[in-house]
Parts: sequence; structure tokens; C-alpha cells
Amino acid sequence: MKAVYYIISLITVSLLVLLFEATGIFVLDNAIFSGLLILLFSYVVYRIDYRIDENAKENKKELSNLDVVKYLCAILIILCHLRPFVHYDEVIDMFFNNIVTRIGVPCFFVMTGYLVSLKEKENPDYISKYIKRTIPMYLLWSMIYLPFLGLLAYENMDVVQQYMAIFHVDVYLLPLVAIPALFVLLFYSGAYYHLWYFPALLSAVWVLKKWKKHFRPVSLLVISFILLIFGATETYFGIFPEFVQTVLQKYYYGIFFTTRNFLFFGLFYVTLGYAMGYYNREHTKHSLCGLLVSIGLLALEAVFLHSTNRLNSNIMFACIPTSYFLVSSALYMKQYFHVPFPYRAYSKYYYLLHPMVMVLVFYFGFLHDTSDPFVQIIWILLLTHLLSTLVIKLSKKFPGLPL
Repeated sequence: MKAVYYIISLITVSLLVLLFEATGIFVLDNAIFSGLLILLFSYVVYRIDYRIDENAKENKKELSNLDVVKYLCAILIILCHLRPFVHYDEVIDMFFNNIVTRIGVPCFFVMTGYLVSLKEKENPDYISKYIKRTIPMYLLWSMIYLPFLGLLAYENMDVVQQYMAIFHVDVYLLPLVAIPALFVLLFYSGAYYHLWYFPALLSAVWVLKKWKKHFRPVSLLVISFILLIFGATETYFGIFPEFVQTVLQKYYYGIFFTTRNFLFFGLFYVTLGYAMGYYNREHTKHSLCGLLVSIGLLALEAVFLHSTNRLNSNIMFACIPTSYFLVSSALYMKQYFHVPFPYRAYSKYYYLLHPMVMVLVFYFGFLHDTSDPFVQIIWILLLTHLLSTLVIKLSKKFPGLPL
């Protein structure tokens, strides 16, 4: 049986290395070195994968690993929004922007759905309490980002005027549209581009709560997957015939701009995570190998989409198995070194604060879009971490603030 484990690991790693070499993401010119590297990495994968399966049989969960994954995903999201390699190298930019960083938000949704399912087993009213606790925090951060939204609108006045033309809004009517605009910001797009996550998350868990009173979660998983397929038209826009593109642009994207929302994105991943806990489907054999295969599929999907006309790359199908296997692997991976670091708190504030840091750093000229990408990454992560530390201390000093 152990030999089968190793063969599976060896085949998985070999295919992944060959894929990355074929796509030019990285190239190993020395065949002997490549072979030794594959053997070594395959052995490491085999040992970890075997141990994960053994821990799963004994139900030895490491829930604290999810906090580490959240922290890493928060960093990936920062890199996705920063996009430091766009002026540096096309292949590296594709690797980060269209492959690695795209798993960040889906994993956030999946882990939240999974943890909600566990908490709900202890407290059947947990979802209601979770929503009530999250709304004040979301509203506070929406107010904090309103000045940044104003600056963004000012810098993109052409887009604002385009939307005014679509909805036939004259300048003197702007005060009248303030209330519906506020409604859209709070319940759909968020007061800033990253805050869309919260209305999407809150709406998803609310629908899930109502749905499971009358139906099984698996049926919502199927329906939300169908909705996700429509959401992926944003990513796969270029493959459709021209008349389909025209219809989509006129009746959806010309109005709603994106499918990165609760209905066509968040609902599926939250339900997937919830179903993992609800049906005790947290683990599948060879989950680490499954994760590597999924990353390979994600790379193939990114390569396919690279030369395709896209509206965005928010929804990629290979993120589904990637996020599932990543959470599954993390849950049963033994922690050999327990680092006393508040991963959960920092992942939250990294996500909340990084757009503010990026705006201030670039607006005041401390960095430029064409600056060395590694300098950009170091400075943005460092300043985000320092500001997060400050906010964490502030939240402890004033526990009544919904930070």
C-alpha cells in the first residue's frame, strides 16, 4: 500500500513539473537535477500525504491550520491586487495573477462555510449571531473607506460618467441617486473594491440558513454551481460567439459590471465549505496529491485563458478542487512547530487594510507601478503588517469598537 502511495505521488509531481516546464513558468535545464528534484519532492509529498490520510482515519483535526491557510491566502490576495510583476515579466505575472493568487478568496469562503457548519453543531443559532456580529464591523469599515471611494471615483471619472449615461442620470440629479447608490454599495459591490466580500459572505450564509430549513444543503450546492457557471462567463467571455457577448454585455455586464458577487461566486464556495462539515466530507484520500493535480489544472486553465478575451479572471473552475483539497489537506496535516502567532487576526486585517496601504503608498509617491516588484511586495506587506498590528492593539484597548 505504501508503494502505491509513493507511485501516486511520483506521477503527480512529475506531471506537475512537466506542465510547468511546458508552459514556461519555470524551466529546469539539467535532466539529472530535474529527476533528483522530482524524486525528492515526490517522497516528501508521499510522506505528508500518507500521514494526512492516517490522521484522517483517527479524526485528528488541526483546525488551527486553517488560520495559517487564511493568513497565506490574505497575502495571496494582496499580491493579486498589487500585481507587482505586470511590468516585470509576463510569465511570472500570469503565474501569480492568474494561477496562485486566484485561490485566495475561494478558500476564504470555503473555510468560513466549513467553520460555520462546525459552530452550528454546537449552537444551532450560530449563523444569526455570526451575521449580527459581522454587520457592524462591515459598516464601520465601509465608512472608513468612503474617502478612498471618493478618490477612486475622481480618478476614474470617465467610468462614473459612463454609468451616469447608462442610467440617464444628469449631474443635478446626483443627490437623488445617493440613497440607491448607497444601497448598491452596501448590499452588492462594497464601499471599496475588496469589501464586496462581506455582503457576498453575509448573503450566502443567510440564504444557506433559510435554505436548510426546508431543503438539503447538497441541493443548494448544485443550484449554486449552476449559478457559478454563469458567473464564469466573465472569465470565459472571449470564447462565446459575438451575439452572445453582445447580449451578456447589454443585459448584465453593462449594468452589474461583474459576477464577483454573492449569487454567482460566494454562494457556491460557502455552501461547499458548509457541506464539507455538514456531511463530514472534510477528507478524501490522497488529498495532497489531489491538491497538486488541481494546481496543475489551474495552470492549464490559466494558460488557456491567457490568450482569450476576458472581462476578468475572478471565477476559474479549477479553483473548486484546489480550494477543497487545500482545506482538506490543511485540516489533517500535523503541526510539528506551533508558532505563537495570531494568524486569524492578521489575516483579517491584512485583507481589510491592504487597499488603504496601497493607495497611500502609491498616491504619495513612495512607490511607483514600475518599481522593482520585490521592493513593492516587501514594502506593502511590511506596512500592512504594521498597520494591522496597530489596529489589533486598538481593538484590544477599545473592545466595544466593531473592528
